[in-house]
Amino acid sequence: MKNNTKDKILEIIKKREQIIINDLADFLGISRQIIHRHISYLIKKGLIEKNGTPPKVFYSINSEKSETEDVELTKKTRKNNF
Repeated sequence: MKNNTKDKILEIIKKREQIIINDLADFLGISRQIIHRHISYLIKKGLIEKNGTPPKVFYSINSEKSETEDVELTKKTRKNNF
């Protein structure tokens, strides 16, 4: 099964509970700009949330979403293939 970048970001955030953009970029080996684009999409879809203010901004899984909603939205992001 192919994993796209959004799925990888979600997996990392779930494992670490919260993370900053620079750590995601280093871990995935892609630019911060690309990470920002994916993060913006995931926030818009309600899958993750932004906490803090620059320069200390952390991203975490949206605690208001149920596990079922997460699975359904992840399937949709795969179809859209941002």
